[in-house]
Amino acid sequence: ALALGEGDVAAQALMAAAALDNADARPLAGLAELSFLTNDLPTALRLGLDAVQLEATEPTAARVAAFAALALDHQDAMSAIRVANNLAPDDFDVARALSEAAACLGDGGPGVAALERVRSYGDDVGAALHVELARALFAQGRRADAELEARLARARHPDDPEVIELWNSLPGRVAH
Repeated sequence: ALALGEGDVAAQALMAAAALDNADARPLAGLAELSFLTNDLPTALRLGLDAVQLEATEPTAARVAAFAALALDHQDAMSAIRVANNLAPDDFDVARALSEAAACLGDGGPGVAALERVRSYGDDVGAALHVELARALFAQGRRADAELEARLARARHPDDPEVIELWNSLPGRVAH
C-alpha cells in the first residue's frame, strides 16, 4: 500500500498486524518508517525505539530510530546510528550517515570503516560511495587514499556531477 502511495491503508494494515501480535517488532518498525516518511520525526523516533525494545536486532526499527535521532539532533544519535550500521553493515545510507555524524564529532575513523565495509560487500552503489569515501579519507588527512578513491570515481563515473565536483575540489587537480 505504501509503494502505491496509500499511506492510510498502509498504516491501517500495520496497526492491524501490531494488534495480532504485540510482541512482534516489525509492525511498529513499519509504523515508525511511515512516520519518518511523513516527517513526523518524534513519532518515528518513539515507535522505532519501541520496536527496538521488542526486538533489538530489528534493522528497520534501528535504521528509522537512528535517522530520526540524527534529524532531531538527539543526544544519543551517534549511538543509534552505530547500532543501525552494525545491524545493516551493507546499507550505504546508514554508513554515509555514520560517516557524517562521526566527522561532526571530529572522528572520521568509524565513517571510513563503515564506508569501506559497504564496499567490501561488492554491491554497486554508484559514484556516491567513492565520493563519500574520498571526502571522509581527505578529512582524515589521508590525501593519497582520497585521491585514489577520486580517481576510481572518475574512471567509473566520469560524467557524474558529484564526481566532477569532488575531482575539482581536490587541491592541485586540473578541472574536469
